[in-house]
Amino acid sequence: MTENWKQFTLQAIGCRNKFQPLQVLHTFLPEWLNRNSQIQTWHVLFEPSALIRFVADRPEPIIQSAESIATRCGLELIRGDTSSDNNPDLAYPDEDYHGEVDFYGESLWKANCTFMQACGELSIEMQKLPPEKFVFMVRKFIHLYGNILGMNYLEESAIARVWSERCLELYKTYGRT
Repeated sequence: MTENWKQFTLQAIGCRNKFQPLQVLHTFLPEWLNRNSQIQTWHVLFEPSALIRFVADRPEPIIQSAESIATRCGLELIRGDTSSDNNPDLAYPDEDYHGEVDFYGESLWKANCTFMQACGELSIEMQKLPPEKFVFMVRKFIHLYGNILGMNYLEESAIARVWSERCLELYKTYGRT
């Protein structure tokens, strides 16, 4: 099953593949989503620049809206996924993205899309929190997800340790990008 998503990267002007979450989560995304109710589904990732993917019947006006909002926010919009700079084997580096049903399977891919959009919505809301509550809520949501999966504290800890070690390896390879 081929899906027709569009994707674009947002970055601070001249800062290709640098991490700029606050401008995107605090300013760009709320306005873009508010102005484009015809978006059927969406998600945001930081790969390390903001990668936004969405599905809509008429995507071009939505991308044009994104370009206008990005300019006002001091961001540069690049059609496609610029993380291909760090990953030359990226399956979908261009503007068109066809989903990952082949990897996940149909039902898990559908659930993943719902999860990713919900996480994006949580991220937008969490940016409104004071820093100390933000850190607490990140920990809380990680625990809630493990809890929903039926994990006990030892299993959550083991997964956190494996992921932490992987993150340190990625940091050693790529830095804070």
